[in-house]
Amino acid sequence: MMNRDEFNKEIDSIKEVLSNMPQNNKKNKLKYLEYIKENIDIYKGYENSIINEINKRNEEIEKRIGKRGIDFSNKDEECNQLLEELYDVNIWNTPYEKIGLDRIIYEINHYYKDNLDAMNSDIKDALGCFDMVGVKLKSSDFNFSKYVNQYMDAIINDDSKVKSKIDELFWKSPNMINGIAMNFNYLYIKYEKYFINYYKNKTKEIGNINDVKLKYNNLLDDIYNSTFYIGNIVDKFLSGELNVKDYSIEKLESYTNSLGIDKLDMESLDKLYSSLYEYKMYKEYKFIIDKVIELYKNKSNYKNSYKNLLKDINKIYSKIFKINKKINSKWFNNKSKNELLEIEVNNTLEELRDKDSNLCIEKVNEVISTLNDSTSYYDILNLIGFNYVYFRSIILEVDEGISYEDIVKNEEELKKFLCSKYNSILNNVKVLDDVNISQVISDRYRLLNINLSDEDIDNNFDNYMDIIEKIKIIKAIDASKVSYEELLFLVNIKDIIKK
Repeated sequence: MMNRDEFNKEIDSIKEVLSNMPQNNKKNKLKYLEYIKENIDIYKGYENSIINEINKRNEEIEKRIGKRGIDFSNKDEECNQLLEELYDVNIWNTPYEKIGLDRIIYEINHYYKDNLDAMNSDIKDALGCFDMVGVKLKSSDFNFSKYVNQYMDAIINDDSKVKSKIDELFWKSPNMINGIAMNFNYLYIKYEKYFINYYKNKTKEIGNINDVKLKYNNLLDDIYNSTFYIGNIVDKFLSGELNVKDYSIEKLESYTNSLGIDKLDMESLDKLYSSLYEYKMYKEYKFIIDKVIELYKNKSNYKNSYKNLLKDINKIYSKIFKINKKINSKWFNNKSKNELLEIEVNNTLEELRDKDSNLCIEKVNEVISTLNDSTSYYDILNLIGFNYVYFRSIILEVDEGISYEDIVKNEEELKKFLCSKYNSILNNVKVLDDVNISQVISDRYRLLNINLSDEDIDNNFDNYMDIIEKIKIIKAIDASKVSYEELLFLVNIKDIIKK
């Protein structure tokens, strides 16, 4: 088979012959076309030979690559199950947050942002939380007002009446939905021991939490390391997700130089990657740490803040029940007086609403007041990351335009990070420490012959993480049964193979 130079020379020769062939009559034109056809047939033969050779080489390379596309998506369910277990045993939040009532009741209180179906779904989810711990709520448990009772009776006993009930009752009692949310909070306080016992039993079932965390992180390692299986690397090259030209052996030196590496050590690089990822998460959620430190410095202001608020709320509960008792009394059936009492109930519910909405906030504030100087940054993130309402309130302070979806995404990202093994730095920085974390990382890895300044780390951690992954892929290719040139060949001929 001719080489490229010979091929180009022959093509030029054919072009020259064609340029000199006359086409001034029918006979000459036929000769011209016959010459073209003869050469097309010749080069079709060349094309078929080349394609056969390409297919042959492709099959041989593919055989050495082995299994393609190692997929860990079937591990998602196991990963999520382990995460749920880690969430369930978190020491920084109560059963109220663990079971999700904080989020659900927040959504019920903000019903005006949803449609009727979404709101009713939230109410049913809240009922389900009580069911889960062995408390079967009845419509009679919802006694903050007759409107709250009637609506919940429809939800619990006759779903078909729900739409007509909202039309009938809402205008009579605009704060009815908030009353339902507050009633749920009252019922949680009333039945809190059931929730506590439920999670005590769950903790016993889960067993050694360190074993669960180890299993979860081993699974994460497996999923992450699958990125560097040669079959998965090839798939990313062929799909265009990775540019094969970024992974030649010639690129390795420039990558190691940009990391200030004197001598390439993959174990040290893996450690650096972990530290950079941890620093990235620290930077992303530093606003939480800053906020809690600010509160901690004034922690005396929050001593017993939750207990005191709860006392005030309990007094309002008593007031509500006292008024409703009069309304429901068969001896007290004066219509005009009843109407005045119902107005009083509504006003009392409004008074309760402000205090009730602060319960989740003051609960965390009171915990902050009990912290001590040995509390770590990692502890702070655990305290806030597993408390949806408090997390939401802080993130809205720094980004008031953030969407609900992004709040949930950020919260889940933080919770997953807190359950991972990447906390060796934040676990050792205490609440009042004045530490330049990027400097600590720089000093640590200088001992391992990786020379990055704290400014480099602070400004380029994403870029350095990307470079480390590039180095790992280059080394994975080098350790595989295929060469970089063969992978480049696969990328270059992918469109031919498709045809």
